[in-house]
Amino acid sequence: MNRKALGILIILVGLIIIAGIIYFIFFYNSNKEEVESQPLPVKQTEESVQTENKLPEEKTSLPDVKKPATAAPIQRDVNGEELKRMAGSFAERFGSYSNHSSYSNIYDLQIFMSENMKSWADKFVSDARAKQKPGDIYYGISTRAIHEEINNFDDEAGRAEIIVNTQRRESTGTMGNNNTFYQDVSINFIKENSLWKVDSAYWADK
Repeated sequence: MNRKALGILIILVGLIIIAGIIYFIFFYNSNKEEVESQPLPVKQTEESVQTENKLPEEKTSLPDVKKPATAAPIQRDVNGEELKRMAGSFAERFGSYSNHSSYSNIYDLQIFMSENMKSWADKFVSDARAKQKPGDIYYGISTRAIHEEINNFDDEAGRAEIIVNTQRRESTGTMGNNNTFYQDVSINFIKENSLWKVDSAYWADK
């Protein structure tokens, strides 16, 4: 190899070395710093999602709640005026029914009846339904309480009688066939398990 070719080779090697040094100084370090300075998006995203979805521990657990005990019926003294109102309401419902209503008014009032009157009511409804026929003509009657009067009230003995004056209207067949009349009903109360209950109801003659 002549001296001229050797000189060219040395120059080329020197240029390659200089180019490598320049790349290392200007490009390699800058890329490395850029990579190191960039955040890790995936990791941060995962951590942020976990942070957002995580609920406080005190909110995720329900406190122990004690169920309230069943409230017992409130026992209180009932005076004569209150019994009068009870008797008036009972008389209106007791005296309003039709043969097409299956005597539901009697069953609706059983909560206010004594055990003795409940037995009477069951038998009365059973007998009345047995006498009914599919082709029976409509019969209905409505009752409105006008005045209540205390005939007897003995709180210690647990007995009372209230006379209720009522206005009644009965309908037969068609609605235009009406008859209005006045009739009294005697509502008798007794104390049963410390509660006033209707023990009987007697309609006076028209």
